[in-house]
Amino acid sequence: MARAPIGFPSIVASPVCATLAVAAAAAACSDRVPAPRLSAVEPARVSAWADAPIAVRGADLYAAVSTRLDDPSAPAVQNDWAVRAGDVALIDVRWRDPTRLDAVVPAGLPPGIYDVTVTTPRGERLALPRALAVEDTPVGLPLSIEDAPGGAGEPIGDRALAAGDELVAYAVVRTAGGAFVADVPAHWSLDGAIGELVPADPPVSAVLRARAIGTGAIAATHPDAGDARTGEIAVAAGPPASLTIEDAPGGAGAPIGDRALTTDDSLAVYAVSRDAFGNFVADEWVDWAVAGGIGAIAPAAGDRATFDPTRPGSGAITAAHAALPAAATGTLSVSPGRVARFDVVPDTLSLAVGDPPVTFSIAGAVDADGNPTADVGTVTWSIASGTLDTFDAATAQLTPAAEGTGTVRAESSYGPADESGPIAIAAARAFVVTAVRAPATVSRGERFAIEVDVENRTARDARLVDVALAYRRGGGDAGGDFATAATWDRPDAVPAGATATARFDVAVASAAALGAVDVTATARGWFSDTGALVSDSETGSFAVAATSPPTAVISAPLPPDNKLCAGGTIGFAGSDSIGATTWAWSLPGGSPAASAAPDPPAIAYAAPGAYPFWLTVANSMAARDTVAGPAPVFVGAPAAPPYPTGAIQFNKPRAGEAIDLADDLPVRVDMAGDGDPTNLTDCAGTKLAEGSAHAYVTVFADRGALDATRDVRPSIPGIQVDLHKGTHFDDVAWDALAPMTEGDAIVYAEFRDETTGAVTAAGHTRVAFVDDRDPPAIAAMAPGACDAACWGKGDAFVVQFDEPMDAASVLAATRVEASASPNCSGPWTDITGASVLTYDDEADALRIVPAAQAQASYGVRVKLRGRDASSNGNALGTPNVCAVVDDRPPPAIPEPPAVVATPGAPVSPDGDGVDDVMAFEVAVDAATAFVRLDIERAGRSVYAVYAPVVPGTTASIPWAGRDRGGRALPNGLYVYRLVAYNRRLEPSEPAVGAVEVRSAVALVGVPPWL
Repeated sequence: MARAPIGFPSIVASPVCATLAVAAAAAACSDRVPAPRLSAVEPARVSAWADAPIAVRGADLYAAVSTRLDDPSAPAVQNDWAVRAGDVALIDVRWRDPTRLDAVVPAGLPPGIYDVTVTTPRGERLALPRALAVEDTPVGLPLSIEDAPGGAGEPIGDRALAAGDELVAYAVVRTAGGAFVADVPAHWSLDGAIGELVPADPPVSAVLRARAIGTGAIAATHPDAGDARTGEIAVAAGPPASLTIEDAPGGAGAPIGDRALTTDDSLAVYAVSRDAFGNFVADEWVDWAVAGGIGAIAPAAGDRATFDPTRPGSGAITAAHAALPAAATGTLSVSPGRVARFDVVPDTLSLAVGDPPVTFSIAGAVDADGNPTADVGTVTWSIASGTLDTFDAATAQLTPAAEGTGTVRAESSYGPADESGPIAIAAARAFVVTAVRAPATVSRGERFAIEVDVENRTARDARLVDVALAYRRGGGDAGGDFATAATWDRPDAVPAGATATARFDVAVASAAALGAVDVTATARGWFSDTGALVSDSETGSFAVAATSPPTAVISAPLPPDNKLCAGGTIGFAGSDSIGATTWAWSLPGGSPAASAAPDPPAIAYAAPGAYPFWLTVANSMAARDTVAGPAPVFVGAPAAPPYPTGAIQFNKPRAGEAIDLADDLPVRVDMAGDGDPTNLTDCAGTKLAEGSAHAYVTVFADRGALDATRDVRPSIPGIQVDLHKGTHFDDVAWDALAPMTEGDAIVYAEFRDETTGAVTAAGHTRVAFVDDRDPPAIAAMAPGACDAACWGKGDAFVVQFDEPMDAASVLAATRVEASASPNCSGPWTDITGASVLTYDDEADALRIVPAAQAQASYGVRVKLRGRDASSNGNALGTPNVCAVVDDRPPPAIPEPPAVVATPGAPVSPDGDGVDDVMAFEVAVDAATAFVRLDIERAGRSVYAVYAPVVPGTTASIPWAGRDRGGRALPNGLYVYRLVAYNRRLEPSEPAVGAVEVRSAVALVGVPPWL
C-alpha cells in the first residue's frame, strides 16, 4: 500500500471540515470556521524581575492539526501563533486548546501597562487593550524564608535551637522553577513565645534570638509575593548559668524571696539550675546550710530539703554547688510559734478573807522549741479543784470573800494547759498593810518621804502600835544607806473599817550604793477589847541615783557684755546650771525685777547706775544654790553724736612687722594719735561709743602695693573682731582667727556708726606673716609607761596631742604597732588597719582600741609622723610609750572623781606670773585609768584634755585659762566637768563645778569662737 508523504496535512482542527480532503478542505471550510475572540490575560499582573508565564484566554482559537501518515499517533498542532505585549514579542507561545494560548513575558520588560495582541496562523490580529501590567515588584513570584541571602541558602524547615542561640532568616523570591530572583523586604512575625524576632533595617532579614523553651515558627509576608513560614522551631534550655532555691522542683516553682515564718512552720526547698534566660535546666544536687542560726535543714545534701525554723531571728538558706555559684534565699524572718507550754502565776497563794482580789495570768509562755512567745491563743480559766467559789473565770480574778482551798487551771485554745499550786483563803485578817509608797527615784543626799497605808478590817476600833521599815538590796541588808527619822507622823487610832497612813522622813546617805532598793513596812495593831496584838507586812521599792545637788551658773551677761545705755535691754542666761529644775532671778533696777525663766531674754533698765543681780536654782528635792552675777549691770547715760572722726593710727603692729603665725597678733589702735584713749567715752563708760559706734579690726591677705590713694577696705570682710572697750586691745590669738599663710597681709581698722553703718574713721597697716610653728607631737598618752602588764585586750589608748589638729591628717599619720614580746623589744607589726581609731576634736585627742593579738601578753605602741610625711621624725617609738597588754578582765565602771581641792584664786591668763595656771586636785578609784577635764561656757566646750592618772591616787590637772589653741579666754565664770574613764572608755558620772577667769589685762571684745 502506498504511503502519503511525511508531514502532509491530512485534517484540520475544525469539526465542520474534519472529513474533507486536505486540499479541498482548506478552501471549502474557510468561510465556515467561527472568528477567534480574546477575553482576558491571566494573570493580568506580572513581575519584570523574571520570565513570567501567562495565559491568553478567548474562544474559537482553532489550530490546524497535522498527522504523519507513517505515525498517526503523534499529531502536530500548527503553532505559528504570535503574541505581543506592546511591541515586544512574547516567547514560548503555545496553543493549548480553542480557549487558551500560553506565552512567557520575558524578564526585563519595562514596567507599564501593555496592550496584548495575538496573530493567528491565518494572519488575523486580535487585541486586548491594556490587558497586561508589568510591575517592578515580585508580583506572582513565590516567597521563601531561607537561611542565607542571595539564593545561597535553603528554606528553613524544622530546626532545633537552645536558649541563647540565634537564627537569621532571609526573605527570598524565586521563580516557579526555583531560580533565585531577589532578597526582598518583608513583614516578619513570630508564632510562639520562644524568644524575640528582630527585623533588620531594611527588613530583608530578621534575627530570632531564642530565649524561652517551646516551639514556634517564623512567618514573613510580602504584599506582592505572598506569605511564607518556616518549619517548626523547637527551643530547649541553654547551659546552666545559675543556681536558685525554689519552692517546687522541675522548674515549676519560683525563687524563695523574703519570707515570714514561725517556729511552727516548715519550708520545702529545691535546688534548681537555670540557664542565662531563666529557663529550667535541671534539679541539682547541692550542700544545704542555714545562716543566722534560725533553724535546721535536712537532709544536708541533695536536690531538695526541708527547713525547720527553731529560733526567732533573721537568716537565709544557702546551697553550694560543685560547678555553679552558690545560691541563697531571701531573708527568712522567723518569729515564735504558738504556745506549747506556760505557767499559771501566781503559783501558790495564802490569802485571807477581805484581801484585795488577785488576778491570775500566764507567764513563761514558750513555743515548741522553747522560744518565748506572745501567741497564746484564747486562754480559758477554770477551777481545777477545791472550793474557790469566788473565782471569776471570765476575768481570771479571785476575790477572797470566803474561806476555801483549791487550784486554778488555764488552758490555751492551742491545747497546752497548766494548773497552779495550792491556793488557800483563810479567815479575815484584822490588820493589813495595803500600800507602801515611795518616789520612783531618789538621790544621794536627798531627803524623801515613805508613806504606809494600814487598814483595819474588823468592826472594832484599833490602835496603831508602830510601823517599822526594813531596807534590802539584792537580798542583802541596805539599812545603813538610809536614816529614818525617829519621830514619824501616824494616827493613834484606826477606826473600824478605816485606813490610816503613816509617813516617814528618810535621808539617803551621800555614799549610798546605787540601784534598786526594796523597803518592807511592818505594822502592828492592838485591839483593846481583846488585848490582841496583830501585825502585817507589805513591800514597796525605789531606786537610788547619783544625782548631784544643783549648781547655779550664770553664763550671761559676763564682762564686757554687762554694759548698756539707759533705756536699753539686756539678756540673762542661767540654763547652764547643773541639776536645776527651777530658776529664780533677782534683778533690782530691771523691768521686770524678777524672773522664773532659765534665760530671761530682755530685761529693761531705765536709769543709769550699777545694778547687781542674783540667780537661785533648786532641784526636785528642794536643794538650792545661789550665785551672784560676776559684775553688776552697768547702765550709762546716752551719748549723742558726733562720733569720733579722722584717721586711726596703729601703734601695734608696726608697719612691715613680721608676725609668727604661731604667736598672738598684738593690735593697738590710737584714735587721736596722742596715745591717750581717755578722750573717748560712751554711755556705758567704755573707751568707745559702744552703744552707738563700734571699732572693728579686719585682717586680710593682700599682696598688692600699699599707697594712700588705694582703697584697702575689703569688699568681703576678713577676720573681724569687735572692740568693745578702749581704743586698743592686745594679744589677739591670730592662729584661731584665720588659717593664714606666709606672706604680706593688711590689718585694717575702722570706727562704724552702729545705726547707719557709716564709717567715721579708718586706718590700716601692713604686716608680714611667717610660719615658725613646730610639727605636732604627742603630749601625753594613757596608759603611760608600764614595765609589767597594765592593760587588757579590748582596752582603749588615749593619745593627747599638743595642738589642735585636723582629724583626717591625724588618722592618716597615726600608726599602731604590736610586738609579740611582752617587754616591748620588738619586732613590731603594723595593726593600724585592724584597730579602731576615733579623733576627739574637742580635746585634740585620739582614742584607739588596738586590734587584739593571739598572744597572752604582748606590747602595743603608737607612732605619729611629723608634717613631713616622708620622715618618721616624730615616731615616738621608744619603749617608754609602749603598754604591755594581757588577758586581764574588763575593769569596773569608775566612781566619779572626787575634787579634793578646787583653785581658790581665779586663773589669770595674762602671762604676768601671777595665777597664770590653776590645778584641779582629783582623787580617783582603782578602776580609773584617766580623767577628762572639760571647760564649758554657754553650753559649749572651750577646752578639753585627757589626763592619765595612777589608779587609786590623787592627780593634779592644770589649766591655764586658755582654750586648746592657747588663746586666752575672756573674763567670767566657766563650768568645769571632770569625768573618770576606765581602760574600756566607760565613763563615770561627772563631777561638776565652776571656776573664774580674771585677767589683769582684760581682753576687749568676745572672740568669735565663743
